[in-house]
Amino acid sequence: MKSTSAKFRQRSSPSTSSDILISDLSDDGILRLTLNDVKRRNALSEAMLGALGASFDAAGKDPAVRVIILAANGPAFCAGHDLKDTSAPCRRPIQTDRRGHPPIGMSASVRWER
Repeated sequence: MKSTSAKFRQRSSPSTSSDILISDLSDDGILRLTLNDVKRRNALSEAMLGALGASFDAAGKDPAVRVIILAANGPAFCAGHDLKDTSAPCRRPIQTDRRGHPPIGMSASVRWER
C-alpha cells in the first residue's frame, strides 16, 4: 500500500466567527472538521451544532470534498450536549433540512416555549 501525506489548507467554517470548529480541506478531497472548544470539552452547544451543520451542508455541496473526518482537540473528543445551552426554552423556530429534519443532534433536546 502506498503511503501519502495529504496537504491540508485551512478554511474557516461559514457560520463560525470564534474558532470552535476548525475546517481543513486537503488537496485529495479530505475534509477534516476539528472540534476546538477545549475549555468546554467540545460540548455540543447551539453554536457548535450550528457550525457543524453549516460545515456538513457546505461539504455536501462542494464537489471537491470526498471524505469527512471529524476530530477534536483537547483531552475529550466531546462531552455530549451542553445541557445549559440546549435545554433552555427555544424562542425561535428550528430550521430544518430539505427532508424536514432538525439540525444534527437537536431532535431530542429542543423544548418549545409555550
